[in-house]
Parts: sequence; C-alpha cells; structure tokens
Amino acid sequence: MALPTPVSPSSETYQQPMRNENWMLNDEMDEQIRSTHVPDGPVVDVKPILQVTGEVLLHTMNGGSGHIDVFDDQTILSAVDGTLDAVDKICSELSSNCSGGGNDHATTMAIFNMLSSYSWGAKVVLTLAAFAVKFGEFWLISQLFTSNSLAKSMALLKRPAILGNSQTLKPYFDALRKRINAMINVTECIVELTELPSKYIPIDEPPLSTTMADIRSATFCIISNVVTCARQITGLVEMRNEFATFTSEAWDLSTSANKFSSIHEHLQIRLLTCKEHMNGRMLMEAFEDFKRTIETPQVDNLKSLQNIFGKEENLFNPDKTKVSINVLRKKHVLLLISDLDISQEEIRALEVVYKTRVSSGHNYEIIWLPIVDKTAWNDGCQKISSLQSIMSWYTVSHQFSIKPAVIKYIREVWGFVKKPIAVTLNPQGKVSQEKVVCFYGGVKMEWIESFTTATKGVAKALDIGLEMVYVGKQNARERTKKITGLIIEKQLSHAWQYDNVWCFWNLLENMLNPKVHQRKTNATDGIMQEVATMLGYDDSKNEWAVFFTGSGEMVSANGEKVLSCMKSFDQWGKLSKQMGFIPALRKRLEGIMEDHHCTRLLLPANGGSIPKRVQCAECGRAMEMYLLYRCCVE
Repeated sequence: MALPTPVSPSSETYQQPMRNENWMLNDEMDEQIRSTHVPDGPVVDVKPILQVTGEVLLHTMNGGSGHIDVFDDQTILSAVDGTLDAVDKICSELSSNCSGGGNDHATTMAIFNMLSSYSWGAKVVLTLAAFAVKFGEFWLISQLFTSNSLAKSMALLKRPAILGNSQTLKPYFDALRKRINAMINVTECIVELTELPSKYIPIDEPPLSTTMADIRSATFCIISNVVTCARQITGLVEMRNEFATFTSEAWDLSTSANKFSSIHEHLQIRLLTCKEHMNGRMLMEAFEDFKRTIETPQVDNLKSLQNIFGKEENLFNPDKTKVSINVLRKKHVLLLISDLDISQEEIRALEVVYKTRVSSGHNYEIIWLPIVDKTAWNDGCQKISSLQSIMSWYTVSHQFSIKPAVIKYIREVWGFVKKPIAVTLNPQGKVSQEKVVCFYGGVKMEWIESFTTATKGVAKALDIGLEMVYVGKQNARERTKKITGLIIEKQLSHAWQYDNVWCFWNLLENMLNPKVHQRKTNATDGIMQEVATMLGYDDSKNEWAVFFTGSGEMVSANGEKVLSCMKSFDQWGKLSKQMGFIPALRKRLEGIMEDHHCTRLLLPANGGSIPKRVQCAECGRAMEMYLLYRCCVE
C-alpha cells in the first residue's frame, strides 16, 4: 500500500499558522498557542533528558554521539522517572496520528494541550524524547536485522520496506539527519532561554518578554515537525515498493532543516542579548556587594580579599610559588593597581618603600593587580612575566582572578584609568583613609623638628593619615647618620639607615639617565620631572619635602616654603577640606613668592649620558649647564 503524500511544513496547511511564510506564528495562532500554556505543573530537569534524547537521535543518524556526557545514568534516570507518563501519552498521540486518517495540526495542538502545565523548554524536550523512543526502535531493527536474529524476527513482523532498499532511501535519511540536528540545536536554545534565572532576567520584562513570541514560534515548529517526522517514519515501515514519494519528502526535510538553522541563529542572538542583560544585572549586584564589603569593617580582611580574588584563588608570592590568600589575613595590604605600561622605574621606587616597611617590622604586604583587557592579557604574557620577575611582592596568578565587579569598582570608585594607583586595605579589610606620604631631606635639625611638628599638626587637623620618611642627603654620609639617630631618638618620623638612603638617591639618578636615553624630555615626563626636582633640591644644600598619595597626586617644595605653608595652615585649612590636602597645598605654595628661588642639579659624570635640557625645580625655566669637579662628599 502506498503512503499518502505527507504534508510538509511549507505546504498550504502549515502556511496559515506561520507569518508571511516565515517561521514566526501569526497573531491568531500565537494567541492560540499561548492559551494552551498554564505552567503550574512540576518543574522538570530537562537537560539530562535532552542529553539522552540527543544520544538516541544523533547516534542513530550520525553513527556516533559527538556530544559530551555531562550527566551520569542515575541523574538521567531520576529526571526521566518523573516524565514517563507524559512521554507515554505523547507516544500514544503520535501513534494514533500515524495509524491513518490523522491530522498533523490537530495532533500538534493535542500535544500542546497535553503539556499545558510544563515550561516551553519541557514541552519540546518531552516531545523530542517521545520521538526518540519511536525512532530509536525503528532504527535498531533496520540496522541489526542482518546480524541479529531477534532484530530479524521483529523486522519480519513489522515488515519494514527498507529491507534491501537502504540505498534508495539514503537521500531521505540524509535530509532527516540534518533536520534532527537542527531541531536539537534549537531545542537547546529554547531550554537555555527558559532557564535563565528570573532574579536577573524576569520573564515579564525586556529583553526576555520580547523574546517569548520567538520561543512560542520555535516550540510550535519543533513539535509540529516531530508529528510530521513520526508519521513519515511509520509510513516508511508500512509501504512496499513506492519510494518515489520520499524523493519529494527528502527535499521538504532539507528545506525544513534550513529553516531550523535560521531559527537557531535567531534564537542565539536573542539568547546573547538576554545573557548580556543578565550579566549586567549580576555585575551590578556583585558591584554593590563588593562596595558594602570593602566599605564596612570586618572581623578581618579575608572577606574583602575573597571578594577581590575568589575563595580558592592562589597568588604568586615573591619567590613565584602559588600561595593562598589566607597568608594576607589580618595584614595591611597595599593594592598596586596598573596596566601593563607600569615602568620598571616605578616598580623600583616602590621597592625601596616596601623593603623599608618590611624591615622595620610592619605587618604589611603588596599585591599587584594588573587591570588588562582579555586580549591584551593573552598577547602580553611575556610582559606580565617580565614585570612579575622584578616584583618582590605578591602578584595574581591570572588576570581573570580579579572579578569583573571589582574591576568596575576600581575604575569607577577608585578612579583608575591608566596611571598606576595604590590603595591600602587595613587588617579589617576596609580601605584606609587615604594616607599622605612625605619624603623629606636636609641636615638642619632645627628645621626638621619644626617641619615634622607642624606637618603632623596639619594632618591631625584634617584627620588624614600621614607617614613621614626622612631620606637624608645623598652626599652627607656622616651628618645624615647623625640626623637619622636624632630623628629616631625623638620619634619625629621614620628615618632610613644610610645604606637605604644611598640606594634611594642612586635609584633616582639611575631613573633619570635611562629616560634621557629614550629621548624623553622633562616637559613630557612627569615622573622624571619630579625626580629632577628632588635631586635639584638635595643638591641645593637646602631642606626639601615631597608629598604624594596612592592616587598619584604629588607636590614638592623647598624646605622654607613648605614649612611656611604648614605654619600658616589656618589660612588655607578650609580650602584643604574642600579640595583635598595636596591640591590645596600646591595652590598655597604657588602663592608664596621668594626673591631667590633657583636650584642646582648635580649629576654623576659616569652615567654615559647627561641631559641636554633640565628645568629648574622652582621656576621651571631651562637651567644652564656648568662643569663641577669635586672629590669630597661632605
């Protein structure tokens, strides 16, 4: 008996529910499908069921799985147990339609009504599972009847027409394979869309609310195509010699596969949009959570560090072995934040400060946080390793260790753009009040006592953290040792031993010359201008001070000017509270005029290169070059 010509999705019967021959349902049909949806039934774990369904369909059509087994057998059995009744009912509905005289559209709507209490994802997965049961049985018999006696007996009882005609039907099965592959891809998209967490992507709000019509249309396409495929397979089993019918059906299947590919591409775009929206909301939630954590004192700093790096994240310690963040618990932690353009000179300058703090017994560590785009991180691995190799503190083992919400906070709250900044967390994990660091030098003890006392008074009045470090004078070894001893004895400030003082000044001189080799000028290099300023102050035989913060603000001045500012704080204290300590100090310094304000700069002649142009640290004008010969450092 000949199989009646099947009705393909592109035929007149199916054109009515589709809009303009496209896969989207028209308004009338969309409302009809929506009216069948009353999702008040049990929640079904559809992904394990989809996995085993895909295994059946893809294995039969492709000769192998090609999919990775995510769920174990017990998980799949548990998921299937709760849906056996629904799958059996769909199988019965498909069989009834295939027994002759059925109506594909009526069967499709019957399945929708049958599955009214299930989610859209569950509807398509359970329908595909029912089809896999029927199609899997058919395929096993057709493939094994020549080698398995049981399969041969079943084949004789079912009298499949494919016995001896597999080559004739090959175009049909090739087209069917493409359609099934495409249908599974679409189903996976529907499941992902319908299982997006409602906390971040509510179903009644865009973009998911505007995607629901696409989901309903795609669900209708899959269920209606399963009905058609099931009837065609049944007809294939029952027919005798008339295979010409399946030549046209193979063409319809191929066209349908192309349509499902188009649906898949469309849903993928919708899924990407929804995920971006969801990720944005998750990012904002994580941002607010981190903000609360970092701005609220904790028992210790571990929670804040876990919010930055994750609970199990490892760091590279100074000897480049991995350690847990637990090693930083209850310590003062300075976060050095930069991109990959941080210079070796900046790292070496921080090295001096770091070693001094550690050697003086401070419970203090540094972590480098590189803020780098993903592509830049991959391309800059060698640069990262090079920078890590010269850092004697902790670094992250991977850029993606730093959570996106933390990067957002660093950029928006701490103001990081490109220039390196430093932020200190106290042992309770809270950002310390921004500390002002002051390096100062000279050999007049009277000035040192007056300056440190006045500056501490200003810091107290403004309620800001202040750390003062005496760095001596590079060419006054004995006097510097004596002054250092007095400062420590009177507890005026921190004071470096002379070995550290010598390293500090030597570093500054070495920083200047390499920059000159690269043909950079003081006018275009702020760091080098500050280095030249400090060297100029030191060589002028006068006292000096430079103030800076972790956010990169800096101001410097000679001793008399800065002491005058500190003593007259009552005249600019209000301004300081309005615009910040360093901006207000800079403005105050600019208002102090002196009759004599020039400095000199002495550089060693063994550096291999001498700057051709250096600005005066005070007036900014180009300094004249002279030769000086001397042998005594005192």
